[in-house]
Amino acid sequence: MIRRVITAVLLFPLVNVICHGQVNDSIPPPPPIPQIDTNNIFNRTSFGGWGKAPQGWKRQQRILRESTDSDLDSLARYATYPAERVFAFYSLAEKKSERCYSILLDKLTDKDLFWYWWVDQGWQETVGDFMLSTIWQYDGLYTTEQIHTIDSLAVFGSGMEHLDKYRSALRLSGTEGLYDRVREFYLNGESQDLEILATYRKPEDIPLILEALREYDFYDPWSNKRSRTIEGLDAVLKWPDDIFIPVLEEIRDYELMRGSPNHYRVERLFKIA
Repeated sequence: MIRRVITAVLLFPLVNVICHGQVNDSIPPPPPIPQIDTNNIFNRTSFGGWGKAPQGWKRQQRILRESTDSDLDSLARYATYPAERVFAFYSLAEKKSERCYSILLDKLTDKDLFWYWWVDQGWQETVGDFMLSTIWQYDGLYTTEQIHTIDSLAVFGSGMEHLDKYRSALRLSGTEGLYDRVREFYLNGESQDLEILATYRKPEDIPLILEALREYDFYDPWSNKRSRTIEGLDAVLKWPDDIFIPVLEEIRDYELMRGSPNHYRVERLFKIA
């Protein structure tokens, strides 16, 4: 039923996207980059975007040259600057060091912020979240049992609000008590967890999915809130029920009306169809 309703009228936005390029919702210009303590920048690459290596990168390489694995272990746990903890841990992960597991268990609750710098772009992360991300960034760094332990701590442990637990929850699929925990995460603002909720196909979650879908025309550049329509569409991909057809039609018509359709929404509508 969903296929018949959606497919026939989606060709125009797809052609428009192909012809004119992928255009996302309008995004306000980013705020000026603040002055940052260079000791708290983790430089992921030697290229700084201006044709030369950043000073922070050079400092990191000096630390690496002068440090043993034992030194890096100590820095990852106790360094004053969060970026130094991250760099030390990153260096051990690059070596596929077995030390990473015990460090991650110790530092998973580390909420301190550092600047992650890639070429000429930077953003803030917490130390614990960066370390958790090494599970999917470094295949084979941890055993299956170690990953299960880490994921269980991230999802069910206390003091883990600073972590992005989406991948951990996916890996724990089928674990007793996971549904209630993931629903709590979603209601606390972790919108991508709606997709996981949809896999349970519980009637009480239908209003949550509909609410997310209906935010297709929400846009406020001065608000921290953003549209959750993409997450709603991902949820429908997991739970393609006819109850969602009316709002899917609204999204379809909205994208047809726009001069530059949202490629990510159009792509998901085609998958749903």
